[in-house]
Amino acid sequence: MGACIYRLLKLYCREQPYYLNLIELFLQSSYQTEIGQTLDLITAPQGNVDLITAPQGNVDLGRFTERRYKSIEKYKIAFYSFYLPVAPVMYMVRIDDEKEHANAKKILLEMGEFFQIQDDYLDLFGGPSVTRKFGTDIQDNKFCWLVVQCLQWATPEQYEILKENSGRRRPRRWPW
Repeated sequence: MGACIYRLLKLYCREQPYYLNLIELFLQSSYQTEIGQTLDLITAPQGNVDLITAPQGNVDLGRFTERRYKSIEKYKIAFYSFYLPVAPVMYMVRIDDEKEHANAKKILLEMGEFFQIQDDYLDLFGGPSVTRKFGTDIQDNKFCWLVVQCLQWATPEQYEILKENSGRRRPRRWPW
């Protein structure tokens, strides 16, 4: 699928002044997305086949840092989902100034971060009437914003409750 982008750009944009900018943008986007996926991969528990969920009893809360969360969110989600849809259009309407792109990127990446935090929040508190699914991020031991925040602000008792219930299909109790 990724190779199709370059074929389409060549077919429809080759003669345009923004052609090289688009090629570089999509190459950069692929690179950054792969960095985000790699960070997610190395954050996933060892022996985890699908790389997203963890086997019960294999909980390492030390991997849930805010810095790592923000890096994964930025590179895996925000750049690709928020900046990439806007940047090509900017080039196509001849907004090529690096400062303009940097300003747009800053705002759009913040929107991407907000989106992911909201998605993580709704996974736990939204319920099926809002999300059309039962949220299982904590039971699946996924790297989510709520766990990162809980680890920063939890009392020792709340930390133990989180550790006891992360990666467990039937939580005994919640730390909040």
